[in-house]
Amino acid sequence: MAWRHRTAWVKSSRSPCSTACCPTNVSCPAKGFYTYDAFIAAANSFPAFGTSGTVELMKREVAAFFGQTSQETTGRPIAADGQYQWGYCYKEANETFKESGSRPYYGRGPLQLEWDFNYKAAGKALGVDLVSNPDLVSTDPVISFKTAIWFWMTPQSPQPSCHDVITGNWKPRTAAEQVPGYGVISQIINGGIECGKVPSNVDNINRIGYYKRYCDMLGVGTGDNLDCYTLQNFPDLEAPPVPPQAPPASQLKTIILSSVLGSAAVIVIIAAAAYLYFTSKYRRWRKEQDKLAKAMHNLPGMPTRIDYAEIRKATKGFHATMKLGKGGFGAVYRCTLPAAAASSRTGQAMEVAVKKFMRELEDRRYNDFLVEVS
Repeated sequence: MAWRHRTAWVKSSRSPCSTACCPTNVSCPAKGFYTYDAFIAAANSFPAFGTSGTVELMKREVAAFFGQTSQETTGRPIAADGQYQWGYCYKEANETFKESGSRPYYGRGPLQLEWDFNYKAAGKALGVDLVSNPDLVSTDPVISFKTAIWFWMTPQSPQPSCHDVITGNWKPRTAAEQVPGYGVISQIINGGIECGKVPSNVDNINRIGYYKRYCDMLGVGTGDNLDCYTLQNFPDLEAPPVPPQAPPASQLKTIILSSVLGSAAVIVIIAAAAYLYFTSKYRRWRKEQDKLAKAMHNLPGMPTRIDYAEIRKATKGFHATMKLGKGGFGAVYRCTLPAAAASSRTGQAMEVAVKKFMRELEDRRYNDFLVEVS
C-alpha cells in the first residue's frame, strides 16, 4: 500500500508537509522545490518511515522529521513573528558553508547531507551516484527527500537511527547513556555543535520550537526529553572480546615444550629484524620530514607551526565531543588555541578547526597533506 494511503492524515491544510514543504516566503531560495508529491514519492521508498507503531507514534515521527529538517533549512533563526514558519527555505548551504572543508560535499537537502562519506553511503543505498553528482541532492526534489529519509532511517554506529529513537525501538544500554526522546535525535544530527551546552544553544531551541508546532498541527503530544542540553556524544561501546578457549589438558605438555624449544631462536630472529626495520624506518621518516619542512616553507603565506601537544590538549585528545565532522583523509575537530600557541598570528586565543590527517598509503601521505594545506 502506498505511503500516502497508510498515512492519509498527513495531507491536510494543517499538516506539516502542506506548510513546511511549500514555504510561501518569497525570499526563500527553495520556494517551489520541496513539494508534497516529492515527499510522498520519497517516503514510499521507506516502508517503515512514518508508518510504525500506533497512529500517535506515526504522527510524532512525521512531526519530528519536519521539526529537524525545518531547522536544518530554516531561513530565519530568530524572528519577532512567525519564528517557526521559515522551514524549508534553503535547499543547499549558503556561500559561507560552501567554502568549508567539505566542498563539493557541502550541506544539501532537507537534512543538509554533508561530507563525502555520507554522499557515498546515501548514493549506494538509493542506487544513485551522488559522489560524482552531489548536485542531484539540490536539483532533484525526490532524491533530496530520499537522502534525508535515508539518514533518518539508518543507524550509524554507535548512534541509533532517528527512526528507532522516536518510535521507541531504541533503548539506552546503560544509565550513563542518553535518555530516549526528541533531544537524542538533535544529538544524532548536530550534537557536536548544539548539545552538551548549558546554557542552551539557540539552534536546539529552534528545533524544539519547530517540533512543537508540527505536533500541534497533528494533534499529538511531544513526548519527554525534548532538549539535548546535557547530552554528550554516544560512547563508542565495542562488544567485549571473546575470551580465548583453554586447550585440553592433554595438549598442554606439547605446547609448553614447543614454546620453550622455539622461543630462543625466535627471539634472536625477531630482535635482528626489529633492529633493521626500525633503523630503516627512522631514516626514511627523517628524510620525509626534511622534505616536508622544505615544501611547507615554500607555500604561499608560510603556515604557522603549532606544537602537536597544544593541539591535542585543545581538542581534549581528539575527543568525540569536539568532533565537527569527517572529510577526505580524516576527521575535523573544533578547538581554541591559547594565545601563546597562536601568538605568531594574532597574539590572542584563536578558534580553529583542526583536521586529524590520516592516510593509509604511506607513499602518498605527505603529498596528500601538502595538497590539503596549500
